[in-house]
Amino acid sequence: MNPGVVIVGASIAGVSVAESLRGNGFADPITIIGAEPHLPYDRTLLSKQALADDFDPGRFALRQRSDYEDSGIELKLDCRALSFDGQTRTLGLSDGRELAGDYVVIATGARPRTLGGLLSERIHVLRDRADANRLRAGLKRARSVAIVGGGLIGCELASSIRALGLEVTILEATELPMARALGRDVAAALVRIHESRGVRVISGKLVHAVHESSHDVRIELADGSDLHSDIAVVGLGTQANTEWLNESRLEIDDGIVCDNVGRTSATGVYAAGDVAVWQDGSGSGRCQHWTRARRQAAIVAGSICGLPVEASDEPDYFWSDQYGWRLQCFGNPLLADRARLVWGEYEDERFLSELARGDRVVALIGVRAGRKLRERLGTLQSRSERQGMVAAR
Repeated sequence: MNPGVVIVGASIAGVSVAESLRGNGFADPITIIGAEPHLPYDRTLLSKQALADDFDPGRFALRQRSDYEDSGIELKLDCRALSFDGQTRTLGLSDGRELAGDYVVIATGARPRTLGGLLSERIHVLRDRADANRLRAGLKRARSVAIVGGGLIGCELASSIRALGLEVTILEATELPMARALGRDVAAALVRIHESRGVRVISGKLVHAVHESSHDVRIELADGSDLHSDIAVVGLGTQANTEWLNESRLEIDDGIVCDNVGRTSATGVYAAGDVAVWQDGSGSGRCQHWTRARRQAAIVAGSICGLPVEASDEPDYFWSDQYGWRLQCFGNPLLADRARLVWGEYEDERFLSELARGDRVVALIGVRAGRKLRERLGTLQSRSERQGMVAAR
């Protein structure tokens, strides 16, 4: 039997590779290996919706089991890849078996960084369904929550938890939460929105230590002050899940190093999604956006099928749901050196901001501005300026 393609990681990247392969007419076996017992699911819902009391876990699944069966895609769930030989493309699995593929695609994603490895009933991270279940149970017993890290996930958590009626404090080490990801003007507007909803935002202070007792968590800050809360959620970025690849002979540098179509340093081995560092001109290392993972998956599948593969002309896109409204971003704000408000007002929680570097537009960011954002993006397309947003990667 032809080994076909083995995909390690039941992530959006892994599932999208399988679907794209079948869409390209690939007829050989496809196997997806997933560490969790659940059907592959949408992780973006974890911080956006999964903490609500009325959340339906059935909404998590990316596809129903019958969809995989009808497409001839085998799921090996509740099974981990423990080792990999990149030369023979052979995986050692947690069930004691070995599995080899004509092609192997690694889409094992990333996991949250922790504070000295501390995790407990009072100290949480949020990356998978088990984390969400533990946090939801902890929130039922809490009155106050400290969120360590003011990135987009931390801010989404603040919104979701505040909606439950709990006291929320965001602790951010930099001067302004989300400034690097969104630019100072948009970041400042979002901080004002959080504060107007009763969230306390403490920025510019490093966390020195975390102390847990039977009744609370005490977070000690570098300036000598401290903060007490019933529970804490840590959102300090992620690290790629690559430890199991130590003997694989793959090139790893904060993720699996790939070329511009996802090929690794081993023949027949690809990587996509949060675990991958593509040499595609982005200059930003791992990109952890849902839409980029799907785009990479389509490119990997095309390469495996021997189809002509071209760089995408679509700018990066991500979104964030907070307080009942949606922030949307096209492009790469990390490269901007200036911003211009092109519609609305920051104070009205309804605006569109254009970020540029020199004379090149590198990103558009809108809050409650879906139609205006699409119109502006269309204008850039017609003026060929959209290429600047793509090249900015």
